[in-house]
Amino acid sequence: MVEGWLSHLTEKSIRRGSFRNVPELRNAINGYVKACNGTARPWIWTKDAKKILDKIAQIKKLVEPVT
Repeated sequence: MVEGWLSHLTEKSIRRGSFRNVPELRNAINGYVKACNGTARPWIWTKDAKKILDKIAQIKKLVEPVT
């Protein structure tokens, strides 16, 4: 989830910006964080832990070498 948020930060605030110094970049980042925090909502899991762990076990069987 962090990677997704950082990607949004990059795309919407940093990539097309022009910053003369670190404080300007920092201000752009802080502005984006304030905007995101103003519309924040909790993450709602769509699967229970057992389904997630079962899926991980299936994938693990596929990628681990048989001994």
